[in-house]
Amino acid sequence: MKKFSAPLLVLFVLSLLAGSAWLSAQLPQGFSGKKFSLPWQDRKTSELKAILTGQNAKQISGSQVLVSDFGIQMFRNGNTNQVELIAEAPECFIDRSNSSASSAGKIKAYTASTNIYIEGEGFFCQQSNAVLIISNKVQTIIRKDFLASKSAGGKSGSPTPFVSGGTNENLHIFSDHFQFFYESNLVTYTGNVRVEDAQMDLTCDVLNIYFSTNKTLEKITAENRVVIVNKSDNSRATGTRATYTIVGENETVALTGNPFWTDGQQEGKADIFTFDRKLGIFRAEKNALFKVPRNKIGGPEFLGASASSTTPEPTGKPVEISADIISFTLPQTNRPIRQMIAERNVVITSDDDQSRATADKAIYTDATGKIELTGKPVWKIKESEIAADILTIDRTNRFFGARTNVQMKIPASLFGKALGAEKAAVQQTNGPVQIFSDDFSYTTNVATFRGNVRAMALDANLSKTSLDAGLLQIGFGQSNQVKTVTAKQSVILQQFPSPSIATDVLKNSVACESLILTRSPTGWLESIHAETNVVGQQIKHVAKGDVAQRISAEAVTIHFLPNTNQIDMVVAERNVFAEKIEFLPENQKLSQAHGERATYDSLTETVELTGTPTAKIEKIFFYDARVFRWNMKTGHISANPYRGTPTASTNDLRILIRDLQP
Repeated sequence: MKKFSAPLLVLFVLSLLAGSAWLSAQLPQGFSGKKFSLPWQDRKTSELKAILTGQNAKQISGSQVLVSDFGIQMFRNGNTNQVELIAEAPECFIDRSNSSASSAGKIKAYTASTNIYIEGEGFFCQQSNAVLIISNKVQTIIRKDFLASKSAGGKSGSPTPFVSGGTNENLHIFSDHFQFFYESNLVTYTGNVRVEDAQMDLTCDVLNIYFSTNKTLEKITAENRVVIVNKSDNSRATGTRATYTIVGENETVALTGNPFWTDGQQEGKADIFTFDRKLGIFRAEKNALFKVPRNKIGGPEFLGASASSTTPEPTGKPVEISADIISFTLPQTNRPIRQMIAERNVVITSDDDQSRATADKAIYTDATGKIELTGKPVWKIKESEIAADILTIDRTNRFFGARTNVQMKIPASLFGKALGAEKAAVQQTNGPVQIFSDDFSYTTNVATFRGNVRAMALDANLSKTSLDAGLLQIGFGQSNQVKTVTAKQSVILQQFPSPSIATDVLKNSVACESLILTRSPTGWLESIHAETNVVGQQIKHVAKGDVAQRISAEAVTIHFLPNTNQIDMVVAERNVFAEKIEFLPENQKLSQAHGERATYDSLTETVELTGTPTAKIEKIFFYDARVFRWNMKTGHISANPYRGTPTASTNDLRILIRDLQP
């Protein structure tokens, strides 16, 4: 037997009344009397079915009898102690010629335990076509604990006592008209239909209740101008048809016909809404689209700013979420949502920050304010975007994360003026900065990339800059401009100038274990600091060949000139080693120097080496000097005092020593 747990399940017990068995009772010809009581028995089994009572019965014509204070009690299994239904009316016309009963007055019917009650004004009941009609002011009341007892497997039609510890709430159905067609197992409410209980209100033009042949519920439909209001949050759903069905243990309500839902702050639409009452899951299927407040779902806001403008103030426009299916897990309390799951062709858009996210699946949890996107998710904001296997946004903790195969593109303008740029005309870049990693997180103005990090950028002249590291952190300042860049773990920074630029530099590179880049508020580089196994290299092309200049130390700091990205000074400390190799067609020249501290002055292009410095230029080794000064442009070294020792026989010793004079 199917279960009776629907809030709209109305009157199974009316099947007994609509059967109109009492109309078959044989009233004697010319019958008239007061306070009569007539038993009615089944013709085949002689089992007692009901007892008819009245204060007065008056013969109106040969086939018509007017009964006042009419009443009927129906019994289960012929037992008068098991009353199934009681019906009462101030008066009732019985016409034996067409087996009908009618009255313009009131009628009411209820179960013995008053778990179900129906009343109205004006009724007509006919046995031949098995119909019961109530004409006006119909009201039905059903106790919720009665429905609960039916769900527990109670027998239909049995008197149901109040359930101990159960709810005493009632379900009310109001309408202008009521019809029950017994043979077709159809109950219909029409005219200003309204269904109310403690959880919701429903209004419609027509409410149909369909029963199976054994009088168990099959489905309930509400049709035309359907409106469902949830009292806990005042949310409102509308459509042209609502269908309630029971399949096994499952109970669902489906709303179709341009269904629309809103709670005042959020709204949604789809081709069909379904609600699983047992699991508390609300689903929007086919062309589902929901609009939620911007503060409900956050985003990677640091991606949305540009160098020339500040982040705009929110306009209050909602975030739109569309998908093939959007489902909501509803809580038992008055909170509007516990979890939202969007599946297949998921798109999340926001006009406030001009963002658009796509994925195969999105899961939003209200308790944490967290949304997780999977299935090739991509989040785009203006010129920026991030993709990964999993994207996570935690609105409560202002956290944004990405895991596995992370790929990010952000405008190079966020990094300020391009490396090596001297004029505004070449400050901006054509393409974005691209960053790849295994993991990404953003919180409190810091973006962190972890695992196999690689960053690349092309400037307007197609000069390429790349950074490889195990960890990369980007700190953001005002207007989401990059303030600091920190790279750690096997760091390699490389720059390859474009052939279109008038420069003899082929490559600049730095390798170290820790690299920190800082920018000024105006967008220019302030400094670069490298530590642990630092190796810097520059390769130039000259007329006669290529020149490689290298410097290694435990710490190197590069200071830049104000309002330009040109190097002002370089300071290398601890175990400093510098060398210059000239690759010439006829031979190779090598110059080397060593000390504890080296300072490079860009104005003179000179390196000053201190801390027991030594130098080797071609075939002479120099030592015992307090300071060596090395001109990087000419390759000449000067020192005073110093000592020099040839490393091989040479006739040019005097000339080389002469070049060392200060």
